[in-house]
Amino acid sequence: FALNATVQKVLPLCFVVFFLTYGFCGLELISMELDDPFGDDPNDFDVMGLAKVVFDDIAITIGDVDGEEAANALKKRVRLPLKQQIKLEVEQRAEYWDADGRGSRGAAGPVP
Repeated sequence: FALNATVQKVLPLCFVVFFLTYGFCGLELISMELDDPFGDDPNDFDVMGLAKVVFDDIAITIGDVDGEEAANALKKRVRLPLKQQIKLEVEQRAEYWDADGRGSRGAAGPVP
């Protein structure tokens, strides 16, 4: 109705309405493509690729600070399946805590 005052003839009004509709349909198609950017479509955000880059940067930093042996141990541990990682973590914590609930450094353990 706002266009009716601006455009007096029918043919130019039809062109304006067509291009506005075309523009809104294009915006809808773009929003459907950008929806769920963390999925597994070809145009989605590569989360695993970015995680690999971040992990490599962390490994390089650990290698610089703690040496290559620590960086290689981290890489080896990250490549383990999740169940093996959890099992290794539980075993390391069990070695740290004594039977009376005190750590190897004499600190009080977690309250059950």
